[in-house]
Amino acid sequence: MRCCANCFGDRGLRNEIIPSYSDSSGVCSYCQSEGVKLVKPAKLGDVFGSLVEIYETDQNGKSLVEWLKKDWQLFDNERINHAYCENLLRKILNDDDIVQERFSPQSIGDDGKLKSWERLRTELMYENRFFPITEIDQSSLNPSSALLKKQFS
Repeated sequence: MRCCANCFGDRGLRNEIIPSYSDSSGVCSYCQSEGVKLVKPAKLGDVFGSLVEIYETDQNGKSLVEWLKKDWQLFDNERINHAYCENLLRKILNDDDIVQERFSPQSIGDDGKLKSWERLRTELMYENRFFPITEIDQSSLNPSSALLKKQFS
């Protein structure tokens, strides 16, 4: 089974990540889009793994699919239902149990950092993806910096 960028509704996945990881084109196994670049979900594990790290387990929380839809507008395709999203996330993260767990965003403790993160997130998603004006707190990126270096080297 292979997925495509239309499953996620994200420009970065559509324009950069999926094309660079793709090994074929055709019909998507999840959203049924035709004539699209396809990738094995497991190849997206590193990309999604770093994103999932900002959430922590919480019995009163929501599913990861719900958080990824709400916070990042991922899985934003009307042709792919919640069960398919869960199955796709399961394959991406190579974890059959993760969709059964509940999560909440990790508490940051400093409202200033949270507001700064929200500004940066909004800018990267909707305004200025590649050359953000909002200052990036480099110390907060430490776990992600290794992944970024790996992605662009």
